[in-house]
Amino acid sequence: MNKTIKNTLFATTFLAVGAAGVATSMAATQGTTGPTSSGDLVVSLIVDNKLKVSNLDDTALGTFAGADLSATETICVYFNQTAPYQITFDSNDTPGTFELSDGVNNIPYSFTYDDGTNGATAVVAGTPLTGRDSAGNDAATGADDDCATIAADNGSIDFTALATDITGNPNGTYSETLNITVAPSI
Repeated sequence: MNKTIKNTLFATTFLAVGAAGVATSMAATQGTTGPTSSGDLVVSLIVDNKLKVSNLDDTALGTFAGADLSATETICVYFNQTAPYQITFDSNDTPGTFELSDGVNNIPYSFTYDDGTNGATAVVAGTPLTGRDSAGNDAATGADDDCATIAADNGSIDFTALATDITGNPNGTYSETLNITVAPSI
C-alpha cells in the first residue's frame, strides 16, 4: 500500500510538472466547448538591426610635392533604427596604426570621421567610434537606397599624410585596404 501511494504521488507530481512545462511553452489558449468559446494567441514579429556602409570610393591623396597630402571621402551609413551606431576602421597594419605601403616601406597616415552631427573625430585603428548619429540616415523613410532619399552622403572621412612622414621614402605607389564596419552602438 505504501508503494501504491508513492507511485501515485510520483505520477501526480510528474503530470503536474509536465503539464506546467507544456503550458508555459505554448502561448495560445484554446477555447472550450460551450454555447460560446474563446481563446487567444500571440502574434509577433522580429525587427532585426540592418546596417549598411556604402558609396565607398577608392581615395587618392595625390602626388607628393613637399607638402602634406589630404583628401576627403564621403560615405553613406544606413541603419534601420533611430538609435546611435558605431563605426570601426581597421587595416592589416600593426595594431592601432594606419600605414600606406609600397610593399617594403611604410608611410603613416591619419584621418577623422564626421557623422554630420558629432563633428570630426580622430580615428584609432580598431577602436569603435560609438554614439554616431543615425538621425541623418534613411531610418525615418525606411529606405536602404545608398542615401538617395536624403539626397547626400551622411558621413565623411578626412585623410592626411604629413610631409614629414612622406619625405625620404623612395618613389612608388603607397596604398592599403581600409576596412570599415558599422554596427549598433554599444
